[in-house]
Amino acid sequence: MPAVDLLLTPLAFFVAVLIWGVLPGAAIRLIVRLYPKGHERRKELVSEVYAVPIWERPFWVASQLELGLVEGVTLRHDRARRKSRGRLAVEAGAFADSLGTGFGVGPLVISMTEERATTDVVAALSEVLIRHSGGNEVRLKLVGGPSARLFEIPYPVRISADLYGELRFLLGPNCLR
Repeated sequence: MPAVDLLLTPLAFFVAVLIWGVLPGAAIRLIVRLYPKGHERRKELVSEVYAVPIWERPFWVASQLELGLVEGVTLRHDRARRKSRGRLAVEAGAFADSLGTGFGVGPLVISMTEERATTDVVAALSEVLIRHSGGNEVRLKLVGGPSARLFEIPYPVRISADLYGELRFLLGPNCLR
């Protein structure tokens, strides 16, 4: 059988259509998944595959596979690492917020309604703050209706679980939010 006749067989035709027609587009759509979601290279690759001359597509797709494995996976890994770091930072911030402060980062803000701010309560608050003196600034957020006023308290404190316990006992569970 001459070589030309082999090229004209249905199987050879099917293989040629597969290699130069179907597989490059399908392979690129799989390769773009190596890049992070929203990355501009995902759209570029799909449109570029059809701009490459048909006889060069299988080789071009193979080179894009190599780039996707090197660049795309690295970008995806970096993005996942940044995301997990951000999640940890948010969780640490939420933990610190549940304590009322960031363990020495920024002032301790104590919230109290105007109705609760009687002379006896303010005097007891001063005693608690003096008993836990330290280096953290303290601010009192006095809430009255829809507005609130912020006051600086001249008694810096040392942040501790004991301080939080005394403040919550004196002013209620939501005083450090």
